[in-house]
Amino acid sequence: CGAFSCACALNDPARSQHSQLDPETLRLVRAAALAAGITGAILSAALVYRKCAKHTPLATEMRPFSGDSDFEYGLCEGLCHSWRITCWGCCCSPVLWSATASSPKSKLWGWDFWWMMGLMTTIFSLAFFLAQMPKWFGIWGVNITISSLVAFHILLMVHHRQHLRRIFSMEHGTFRSVIQDLFTWVCCGVCATIQEALQVGYVGDPVLNTPLRDDGSAPVPMHMLS
Repeated sequence: CGAFSCACALNDPARSQHSQLDPETLRLVRAAALAAGITGAILSAALVYRKCAKHTPLATEMRPFSGDSDFEYGLCEGLCHSWRITCWGCCCSPVLWSATASSPKSKLWGWDFWWMMGLMTTIFSLAFFLAQMPKWFGIWGVNITISSLVAFHILLMVHHRQHLRRIFSMEHGTFRSVIQDLFTWVCCGVCATIQEALQVGYVGDPVLNTPLRDDGSAPVPMHMLS
């Protein structure tokens, strides 16, 4: 009797259809799982970064502040000066960027490391989630939203480079410097992330004309990323 009832249940279309998930619901579950996985991976990398012992540069490794109109390091100099920064930039650039932007020399918006990580994680996870849901939001809605997220991300990166330029008395706020930073991030965001980290971690304290912090508090003379 038990085997017969099981066979009847399997052959019953109504019961079989009821037991299966709707395709759109299944797509939603998969998209949410993907976004959660990306969030977990990025935050796990952030935890590893925070637990790793920070390398304090030797005096011979530091590059003196020259006062030039551009960054002290080139886009491809990372491997020559710090394999650690290069590895983090290549493997998980959102973590390295968050550490640079929240470091005492930058302190963008006064945010700490985890606030920056939350912003980066939200951008990446939301973009991947929306990419899996074209039928829910419409193909145009998804494309416009993802394009807006990408544009916001790039503008944020350019804003931070301009922020560093101001701190280190480089050319900033000009059409040329903005276009240069924009093309740098569009063409090689990883190289830009490494270059910014080197500027913060391996360049001597600049001669300040403006405070290091956007909120106007006193500068903190530290070389390494927080």
